[in-house]
Amino acid sequence: ARVRVGQVRFEGNRRTQEIVLRRRVRVATGDPLDPRVFEQASRGLSRLGVFQSVRLRYEPADGAVRDPVFRVEEGRRWDANLLVGYGSYEQARAGVELRQMNLFGRAHRTRLELVESMKSSRGEYTYTVPELFGESIDGTGKLFGLQREEPDFRRKEYGATFELKRPLPWFSIDGTLGYTFQSLRNTNNDLSTSGVDQKQVNVASVDLSLTSDRRDSPLRPRHGARFFTRIEEASRTLGGQTDYQRLEFSASDHT
Repeated sequence: ARVRVGQVRFEGNRRTQEIVLRRRVRVATGDPLDPRVFEQASRGLSRLGVFQSVRLRYEPADGAVRDPVFRVEEGRRWDANLLVGYGSYEQARAGVELRQMNLFGRAHRTRLELVESMKSSRGEYTYTVPELFGESIDGTGKLFGLQREEPDFRRKEYGATFELKRPLPWFSIDGTLGYTFQSLRNTNNDLSTSGVDQKQVNVASVDLSLTSDRRDSPLRPRHGARFFTRIEEASRTLGGQTDYQRLEFSASDHT
């Protein structure tokens, strides 16, 4: 028997705007009811990262017309973490990480991290918009700053990064394309090359990263593997003052 879609309904979204949810369910009343379409929509709602759970049911359970009902459980709006550590050079360090989820009821996310050690001060602010372009492309803007006492000079870095991230179907790979503009400075320079070292240089670069993570846990993995490749190109044509290319590759296996 043919089954048609009735009224798509949402429950439990007290803070999340319904228009954000409906954009993930591209089905109209009267369309043929294909369970695969609604299972995919359920996974899309989960990928927003603001729900603890997403459940799907149909009302009534039988009949020629059925209403798909998504029951969502919203997660916390704020999350705070304290950071402590020790390194042989920077010695004791401490910091705080603050996360805010579901800004404006549109599933936007922010992250602020501040870290202070005996040798350095570091800060980073990130703003992420899920599905900025299409269903699977997330956009991120990042501001960062670092001041660090190196053995022979004081290092300062400030800049901004804009990234687009998309999952790729090959081998469970996530691809990231980004543009970074940063100002690099050095003061109190005691190096033998201080007479010719530039005190400040602006660097503009684009980079492409590919990550495949098949570990069972990102914190305490017991099995699985992770692969990472990053290609960076800095050029004067991008708005900076220097040219260089950099390739990074890393791989790990756990057993």
